Amino acid sequence: MIGQHSHSEIIIINHFYARKLDNYRSLRIYLPPSYNAQLDRRFPVLYTHDGQNMFNSEFSYSGVSWKIQNVADELIRQFRIEEIIIVAVDNMENERLNEYAHEDGSFNGQNLKGTGRLYEDFLINDVKPYIDANFKTLTDSSNTALMGSSMGGLVTFNIGIRNPNVFGKLGVISPSFWWGDGITLKKLKKNNINTQNEKLWIDMGDSEGYFMTGCNEVVNELLNKGYTIPENLVYYSVPGANHSESAWAQRVHCPLIYFFGQIGCPQELYLYGRDIVGIKGPKTHLNPVMYYNSGFQMTLLDAEFVLKDPDLLSVNEDGDIIPYKTGSTHIEVSKNGIKAIKKYVIIDELKKEVTITIHVTVPTETPDEILFLAIHEPQDFKLVKKGISTYMTQITLPRDEAISFKFTRGSWMTVEKDRFGGEIDSRLLKAEDDISVYYEVKKWADLK
Repeated sequence: MIGQHSHSEIIIINHFYARKLDNYRSLRIYLPPSYNAQLDRRFPVLYTHDGQNMFNSEFSYSGVSWKIQNVADELIRQFRIEEIIIVAVDNMENERLNEYAHEDGSFNGQNLKGTGRLYEDFLINDVKPYIDANFKTLTDSSNTALMGSSMGGLVTFNIGIRNPNVFGKLGVISPSFWWGDGITLKKLKKNNINTQNEKLWIDMGDSEGYFMTGCNEVVNELLNKGYTIPENLVYYSVPGANHSESAWAQRVHCPLIYFFGQIGCPQELYLYGRDIVGIKGPKTHLNPVMYYNSGFQMTLLDAEFVLKDPDLLSVNEDGDIIPYKTGSTHIEVSKNGIKAIKKYVIIDELKKEVTITIHVTVPTETPDEILFLAIHEPQDFKLVKKGISTYMTQITLPRDEAISFKFTRGSWMTVEKDRFGGEIDSRLLKAEDDISVYYEVKKWADLK
């Protein structure tokens, strides 16, 4: 029982040494509400990468954090998970990609050497023994989870699959399975899995573009290797989610419930995906998502499909819609007695690309400078000035691709802020059709 005056806390251990990597970093440790109140109690542990992004936006490279301590506090308060310790291990910034890769690869034209095995040794032989010796932990694999996103999801998968006796539960969030020309999938197909992890959560936003490469194939291969849904494998294709800290923060409660609570009872089934299908053009995907009374969500990879008109379209094992003739029809999906129906219109051809016209209004005190739409770099797309405080640009994107971006005046020092000068979430835009969109910049980082 959580005492009336019990509360969680976060402590930071600075300059923690990685012996084989020969570098220092901080460990940020969340202690649950009953940690100091119940002296004889021991707790499961969740280890996460990119520790700067977990608790406080001030330290996050993007200015947005997961605020995972708030998520854990609320789930514990509602008795949806047991109390846990969270150990957030800082990344080494310039060494991040190297340390989070077990294989060599490249990014933005730069060849990088993977030092993931040294980072793996650091977690298993430096961090975990220290945490177990100095905190009240449950040390066995069933009570030890590892979680990360993007390259952190990749290194979580590689470390966890190699060491199921250490990390029994893996949270693989938006994993970079594209790394090294898909080497993770190639190795997975080649090697046997002798011991499975107790629980393996994999998710991917359906608007992550290139980052999505290889994820479905890895999940299918895990099923071929003997993982079963939902006993020790769950996959969630997250509707509308992009590749960002804010998107990960919105769904981190799901793996926490899966690892440390009960997913509960299914309540509602909803079918996501574009409902206009072209016989020619980009594919359309059907994503059946089940919602549970605990707040848990997952994609149903084993749902039953009933086709009204199988001569018009079919659905393959990955949920891709295969159209044959033009017309209108619907698909019924069911699981555990819960049903949902989605209507489809099939046309001859759907354009592969769409044109987005972007209009931006800026503060009146904005200097007469070039404005940019910034995705990865602060000057990705130039905007044209159309009026005293208005700018415009047109961009062409593959249909259904999503971008997350902010506006700048040429550098991250001049990025847009909210009206109080605080950080804002990246804007999300999905290329579903030719459209015009309108935005307003409230304030610039360098203008008081």
